[in-house]
Amino acid sequence: MSSIGTESSTDAINSKTTPKSRPNSTSIDTGVTADTLSSISSNTGSLSSTPMSKATVMSVNPGFNSTTPNTGNFSSPPLDKTTVSSGSSSRAVTTSVVGSLGSTVGSPSNTTLTTGSAGDTTISTATEHPSTSVGTIATAATPSPCREGYNRTIIFIKAETTPGQKVFFCGGIDGNHVTGRCLSNADARNPCVIAIEHSETSNDPAYVKWSTGDNFLDWYGAESSQGRYTGISASGTPSVITTNRSHSPYWHVLNTFGENYWMADLCMNCNDTVSGWFEVKSVINGSWGNDISQISPCGGSAPLSERSPVFTGTNHIGRCGKVNAFIRNDASCIINDVDLHNQPTPSAMQPTTAYDTTVGPGENSTTNEISTTTRAPSCPTGLTRTVIMIQSSTSFGQNVFVRGGNEHTRVTGRCQSSVSANNPCCVRITHRDPPTNSPYAAWAVGDNYLDWYGPERGQGQYQDKNADGSPTMWTTNDNRSASWNALNTFGANYWLADMCMNCSQTVSGWFEFKSVITGSQWEGNINQIGTCNGSADVTKRTAPFTSGNHIGYCGRLNVFIRDSGVCTINDLYEDFAGT
Repeated sequence: MSSIGTESSTDAINSKTTPKSRPNSTSIDTGVTADTLSSISSNTGSLSSTPMSKATVMSVNPGFNSTTPNTGNFSSPPLDKTTVSSGSSSRAVTTSVVGSLGSTVGSPSNTTLTTGSAGDTTISTATEHPSTSVGTIATAATPSPCREGYNRTIIFIKAETTPGQKVFFCGGIDGNHVTGRCLSNADARNPCVIAIEHSETSNDPAYVKWSTGDNFLDWYGAESSQGRYTGISASGTPSVITTNRSHSPYWHVLNTFGENYWMADLCMNCNDTVSGWFEVKSVINGSWGNDISQISPCGGSAPLSERSPVFTGTNHIGRCGKVNAFIRNDASCIINDVDLHNQPTPSAMQPTTAYDTTVGPGENSTTNEISTTTRAPSCPTGLTRTVIMIQSSTSFGQNVFVRGGNEHTRVTGRCQSSVSANNPCCVRITHRDPPTNSPYAAWAVGDNYLDWYGPERGQGQYQDKNADGSPTMWTTNDNRSASWNALNTFGANYWLADMCMNCSQTVSGWFEFKSVITGSQWEGNINQIGTCNGSADVTKRTAPFTSGNHIGYCGRLNVFIRDSGVCTINDLYEDFAGT
């Protein structure tokens, strides 16, 4: 993010200003003195150690009418237009009103998606920083609903920080994507800002203070009405650090991506966006995230049209009414459906029971029980927890199985015609704590290998029916369902197998599989994208070979769609209470 000075004073902002070079950011005097900045930088909660004398403005479309005026001071925004204008705007409608942004995904089995590589960025796991000023979104059995006209919208950005650092989000609408002129502050008349409210409270005192009076997702830093924490102003919309590790005090149920995902849980006015799309960048200690060229479509469970932005830009591009996950300075993105109005957000200090009861198509809800244990058992020595999820539409009474292992052209020796410990095409597995009295539990008995051959000798039966491979269980992300599973943030009809796998029997960590629906209905050949979406290191999302099968990585959460090349590979932890 480059910064461009305008040689204009605060008074000069009231007239049109033209920058001298690339219009990426102009600035406006904030009135912060050197003494104040020195004081702030010496505080462990320091948000900015650099004087920021100016704030960016850009040219934007008039947007939608709003009735909550607010003005305020601001710091350094990342915008692409620098024409500055004063006065009010009628915010005439120039984009279509967003329709049902919270709709659930249908069956995308016939959809073929192509995404680019997320780049060579290595996504590493860093240690959490359990500072007393770092908290998590707190707990309510049901989050406060957004008021009429607003949609619950969640933003995750993975960012590595050091103790005492915080991550803020600045954004709205970029000047390249609307016509008209942006005002120079966070005001309801400003067409480049988006009205928001914070959906939840937090036990992080800094977040509590900074979320107070934060009325807009905007490019300008602290709003005039926004709270201060220990005398320090916010640098934008605040976020809290989260993890997908259920034993951590920073665990959040919506984070299935990994460590160090900073989260803002917002109610957003989708009518202020560009056909449902908004832009955002992260700010750490006054340092803006780099310009990126986001892949399209994003990965995730949202319908294709809601993962494919209608414009390109240099910022992260998210969807109003969805769960949006990004990585700082990286082009990858995930946009998920979730039951945004009813999804619980339990306290990270009190992880919820998250054991699925597998009441899916063709199953009897009266025979299933919910486990009360918050952690599933560990894998045996030599085996690593590995999860396979595949979205597949089925009819009543049908189940989904997986068959796989290693393809014969990638192993030394010959594949045999049946399951055995000496067959190089089989991979040793066990199933982790399947829900009681379910088809999955019955068929998991004696299922000792991920293999290509169907039922194993000694494998369990369900109602006198043999398995068609390794069993899976039907899951949904709707917490009101008995089949809700914490690992599923993607949608309905995701069939899940939670295994312990012998990674040493795979091809450098990689395994292959296909889904099989009851009656030996094999999935067709697919062409998997080169680099999967997700939070795992890029080397563990990029298979070293191509195949007509789905390709997953041992020790990770692997998410696929039947008959589609789309894939997501996320980090996974042994103790995540997800089954």
